[in-house]
Amino acid sequence: SSSGLSGMACALGVLVSIGFMVVTSAGPTRTDAWPLHPKWEPTWNMSMSTVMMPCNTSSWFDSSLAAQYGIADFDWSNARDLWANSRPMDCGQRLITQAETVKARNPATHVWVYRNLVKALSWYTDVAAKLADPAFSGWFVTFRKGGAVGLKNGSYYSPQCTGSVCSELYHSQDQTPEHGIGWNECAEPCDCGRVPCGEYLWDHRNASLREWLVQQHVLGAHGMANSVVSGMYFDDYWAESGEGWANGPSHLPAPAAFNASDCKTGPSEFEPHCLLDTGLSSQDVADITQGWRETTAAALLGVYN
Repeated sequence: SSSGLSGMACALGVLVSIGFMVVTSAGPTRTDAWPLHPKWEPTWNMSMSTVMMPCNTSSWFDSSLAAQYGIADFDWSNARDLWANSRPMDCGQRLITQAETVKARNPATHVWVYRNLVKALSWYTDVAAKLADPAFSGWFVTFRKGGAVGLKNGSYYSPQCTGSVCSELYHSQDQTPEHGIGWNECAEPCDCGRVPCGEYLWDHRNASLREWLVQQHVLGAHGMANSVVSGMYFDDYWAESGEGWANGPSHLPAPAAFNASDCKTGPSEFEPHCLLDTGLSSQDVADITQGWRETTAAALLGVYN
């Protein structure tokens, strides 16, 4: 089934990525200050030394299976068909509900949930609220005024509008639930509040954004402050972060030379023309990368503590 394939992809993904999370469970920027071990007590129970990152896109993941693992780390796409049809979408709350069902079966299982400090995902209700509020527009990268670099008539590679809902904040539809096209996951027009559903881009040059991301989005009621959550998986990176960032994370690709025609030299996993759509310069990318480092270090340290 499609849900089975998606679940397999998520499970395989953790084999590639879990080293990043274990090594960087916290993150002061000094090279000698990265904790290497979690704070919970070690055990000889080998089932508690296992980890999975599952997702069932069609509904809830089997909690009885997840409860057999030491760490069950739930991806954002878990229960995707359910939250994609909520009005508005409520991915973050669904992650908590899934965590509650696992902890009810095995209180010893450590449940982690997904966060992204590069992409502002509009299917999290707390993120959608900030996207819709002009007072917080400085927290997000915008579309370049007048259109993408090299395109005429004020056009962009990624559209500003979905139907009648538009935003000047940069976003692409990569991996985004859609209505009537693609996977056609939304039975009605997709609802992310007052903004188009999409993957937006945090602008880490803003110190007030850093405080909110760490204290609310990561450590708040739908995150580490909730008793059923004991860890987080932070996804994606900026290409100029590369090897050698305080010796951790130590498994990111080597820094890539800036190329405005290649989004891979900016934020990871966006539509290939993102730097042309936004007009970000090499210095902009360097500045946002440095802010992302600081935000990530603070978030990791918050989760660890």
